[in-house]
Amino acid sequence: MRVLIRPDWAGDSTMKRTRHTAEQIIRKLKTAEQLIAQGKTVADVCRALEVSQPTNHRWRQLYGGMQAEGALASRKASAKQ
Repeated sequence: MRVLIRPDWAGDSTMKRTRHTAEQIIRKLKTAEQLIAQGKTVADVCRALEVSQPTNHRWRQLYGGMQAEGALASRKASAKQ
């Protein structure tokens, strides 16, 4: 049996680290709003969306009321700078 050793820089995080596109983030934020409106707690919502609470908070700060087109435009503008 082969035993895999985690590298030192991996940390003890149990959640898989992935990158999300702006559209995916906005879609998840809309889902989060719907779940919260149904009476779910933020912890339950984050568990359902498979993101951490700090990530959810950061996404709400960055993409709060944006539509998908607005998020793409702001990302392209910041990339040009």
